[in-house]
Amino acid sequence: MIKVVNAVGMECPIPVAKTREAIRQLNGPGIVETIVDNETAVQNLEKMAVQMHYGVRTEQLDEDSWRVVISVREQAPEKQAKEKAPEQPDESRDIEEIREDLDDIDALERRSRKKKIVVQITADLIGGRQDEDLGEQMMKSFIHAFLLQPVLPDVMIFYKRGTFLTCEGSSVLDDLRTLEARGVKILTSGTCLGYYRMNGQLQVGRDADIPEITGELMSADLIVRP
Repeated sequence: MIKVVNAVGMECPIPVAKTREAIRQLNGPGIVETIVDNETAVQNLEKMAVQMHYGVRTEQLDEDSWRVVISVREQAPEKQAKEKAPEQPDESRDIEEIREDLDDIDALERRSRKKKIVVQITADLIGGRQDEDLGEQMMKSFIHAFLLQPVLPDVMIFYKRGTFLTCEGSSVLDDLRTLEARGVKILTSGTCLGYYRMNGQLQVGRDADIPEITGELMSADLIVRP
């Protein structure tokens, strides 16, 4: 039996974890071919195969991809294989450190994924109303600054007086439209649009109800507020 694991775009230890799972699913002798796009994954897969007493060979498919072919000659208990293995050199320590996590691939994927960044804006200016001109300028600069960051937020949420920033007459519409075009999800509270009688004036993004807004906040790794 041959199993193919596509681990392109995944960083270690994900390719190792997925390959180990494919080996378990063989339930006996067979071949597991893992496709990766980085040399670190190649090295870690080769180390794992040697430690488990499996045959291994690597083929470079092109400049940025490799196929690691692991030959499972017989199904031996993992504990027995570990007992027979020689003392691990320091360079193999990274494999040993991740072994206890290999049964939880979902957890590893969550750990390696990009952090979700949500921006929460509840006012149309920064600071109090006593310095409105300054507060409006600061808010405009705050939103424009996101265009200069190496990592964009995933979601921007506007409610309370922040609603005014996504509607007709806002001075930050051009920046918000650019952010949206670059993949940022822009949500404005439908409740607030109704409260301020601004239904039909939304100019960027879309309206969202409270459960959707709450869900975005609850799933965020980082919440940014001005």
